[in-house]
Amino acid sequence: LLDEPTPGGVLSMDEILFWTAWAKHIDGNAYWLKVRSGNSETGNVIELWPVSPLLMTPVTATRGDWISYYAYQMEPGKPPERVPVQNVVHFRLGLDDRDMRKGLAPLKALVRQISTDDEADKFVAALLKNYAVPGLVVIPSGGTTLQESDADRITAKLKQKFGNDNRGNIAVMSKESTIASFGFSPKDLDMSILHRIPEERISAVIGVPAIVAGLGAGLDRGTYANFKEAREMFTESKLIPQWRTDGKKINTSLKPDFAGNARVYVGFDLTDVRALQEDEDSKYTRLSVAVKQPFMTRNEARNDIGLD
Repeated sequence: LLDEPTPGGVLSMDEILFWTAWAKHIDGNAYWLKVRSGNSETGNVIELWPVSPLLMTPVTATRGDWISYYAYQMEPGKPPERVPVQNVVHFRLGLDDRDMRKGLAPLKALVRQISTDDEADKFVAALLKNYAVPGLVVIPSGGTTLQESDADRITAKLKQKFGNDNRGNIAVMSKESTIASFGFSPKDLDMSILHRIPEERISAVIGVPAIVAGLGAGLDRGTYANFKEAREMFTESKLIPQWRTDGKKINTSLKPDFAGNARVYVGFDLTDVRALQEDEDSKYTRLSVAVKQPFMTRNEARNDIGLD
């Protein structure tokens, strides 16, 4: 079932797990719907399907129940269907203090920061769209006063000669005038600072170091050495706890459909996680020192690195 959760490999477990992590961080909740053969409540589980938290929610209908059933809005405009609790694997990210049946998405606490980051993009786009390069101001010299018709004529002439692809042409004014640049220089248009604070706060609440996420707030101060350390810290402090939490949820909500033996369990295999592997140079140095002390035998050291 875990190798092929949907018929014909429509969705792989990698895809479902990716979505599960995404949904938990966006909404705080992710749901897997169990499809059973035969009896819809007691039959064997033969399929697992992800269900958007926008379409499913826990419902308490009976006093004393924690969750009586899950309401699943399968089709718009129709009453939601009741899904038994035993047919849902409900993943939470923490607990929402306002409704402890649900998880709490860290991004919901930063809606203002996300909107600020979005507005920064819109602001830059609007500036670039509305001629955000240095503009020109024509100032009559010698106290001359231009009539409105003359000003409009000069404006139209300048637009015609220097707008769009004609930028950089030579200007010859019919009256004594001073032309001054007015507007933003490319340096002034550096909007990176507008993104830094939202990037840092969003990165912090999700638990992903900015340098690992590839955000400018982290890359500005990043080097290969501290990237490696940040990746290891991210794996140990964020990914492993998340894997353990998801594994425990599968053990409590899905494994009992297959085995009642407590020694049978589901877990994430961390053997080949690169960020958790000891540096080879450090490992050989450690073993060499241990053999010379002598703290280990040569055979024990050889066995530690996979040799006969």
